[in-house]
Amino acid sequence: MPVFELSYFLTDRVSNYEELEPYFENTEGKPFIYIGFNADAFDPSVPFIPKGKDGMSNRSIKKWKDKIENK
Repeated sequence: MPVFELSYFLTDRVSNYEELEPYFENTEGKPFIYIGFNADAFDPSVPFIPKGKDGMSNRSIKKWKDKIENK
């Protein structure tokens, strides 16, 4: 699953590693493997994938960008 930093660039409501980490203890003793991944680089010349009008898509891109930059 993507890490938080990469989730900014994905379409609406793709979960991320940090968001699910508190639930990992629920799988102790069960055959689960968690792998978080990130991009090697981000190309600012590539346009964003537009977000939809349903679900949580009304959250602002600026809000997510501010979270990543302030981390």
